[in-house]
Amino acid sequence: MTNETKAIILARVNEVNGISPRSGLAYALEHFSIIARIGIGVSRREITRATGELSPFVHSWSTFHRYAGVAKNFVKYCKSRKINKLHKVDKNTVEAFLLAKIDKGRRVSTLETNMCALQKFFGACGRPDLVKFLVDNYCSFKERARSGSSIHSFDDPELLIKTLEQKRELSAVIAEIILLTGARIHEVRTMRIEGADIIIGKGKGGKKRVLDFSFRKDHLERVTTLTARLDDLSEGIDWQEYCQRKNGKYQAHVRLAACELEDEYQGAHGLRANYARNLRGILEGMGLEPEQMEAIITRDLGHERRSMARHYLAV
Repeated sequence: MTNETKAIILARVNEVNGISPRSGLAYALEHFSIIARIGIGVSRREITRATGELSPFVHSWSTFHRYAGVAKNFVKYCKSRKINKLHKVDKNTVEAFLLAKIDKGRRVSTLETNMCALQKFFGACGRPDLVKFLVDNYCSFKERARSGSSIHSFDDPELLIKTLEQKRELSAVIAEIILLTGARIHEVRTMRIEGADIIIGKGKGGKKRVLDFSFRKDHLERVTTLTARLDDLSEGIDWQEYCQRKNGKYQAHVRLAACELEDEYQGAHGLRANYARNLRGILEGMGLEPEQMEAIITRDLGHERRSMARHYLAV
């Protein structure tokens, strides 16, 4: 960061009063408006390069007006729920606000703008816990916006996998592993089996999770076979190019297979919804209560909030 830029930023920051966690939301909105404008006219890239982190400021008037509008709408939403203080805002409030946007049919790009604006708002107002919540759940909210308030499962996932085998065995193996474990695409190669557990070492946010397969050992045996076959088939494959890109071969194969079966395609992640529903059937047979089932399904899918289980289960 040049000395000139640093002097401009410091001069503007020194003019800003602090904010208490117990401040009213009206004051928080005013505080955010002042903080956000500190970066206008300053290069965002310069700040990011100098600090190694994303700039906490807004760097153009057009972006400022969009973000300020989102923050204003969020504060209005909070007040409608009798939440008037900054420290009273919690993850449930943020989630409910974004889900209301999704239920109204807002586009993914609009939802992204809302999430980015709220990250800036909470960052300026001293709520890093809510910034982290948005970062950790960014992709999940985008998934919901693409497919509506729930994720579409495939009508006949086993037949889908058989259809995939006719296109390429590697795609069929990946799909079946996801169906049996609920893993995300990028997690398929990170899992290892220890006893009756499947351990995913590099899940969302770098977190490790353990899936208990002691009550579904037939599935565990099948996953053991599939992961060994995956190692052989994926040798020399650019995994990101094949699987993780929107127009990669795996996504294309699943889309074509779904079309051939006259099934609605809303993304290959629909197999995770099939996993959630299959697991619910097993857990119901074990006599578990709904809250217990939701906790297990949420954990297996790599989320923390039970509402995510209902999202995949469409209930």
